[in-house]
Amino acid sequence: MDKYSLYSKDSISIENPKNGIKTETKGINNIKIKGAEFYKQFSKVLKRQVSDPVITDDGFFVYFDIEGIDKNDSLKSIHEKAIYRVFNNQIVYEEFLY
Repeated sequence: MDKYSLYSKDSISIENPKNGIKTETKGINNIKIKGAEFYKQFSKVLKRQVSDPVITDDGFFVYFDIEGIDKNDSLKSIHEKAIYRVFNNQIVYEEFLY
């Protein structure tokens, strides 16, 4: 199953980078592109772990640990929490916190 099949076509994705500037992506096709762009920063992914989900009233959240070699041959580690909101059995909102 394609993970994006769980999303509403009108989903919203929010990035909260450490500099405090939020970016918003709307629509499943744009979210797919954003996801592909994220992994382009790595020449090789060494580790990708996702925690068990913590269920909330209107969704869930998980922790991601990603480690890889970036384009400069340096080791890069990313630790983030992702919050997902669900409506009518589809993900309608996701937000990534670093």
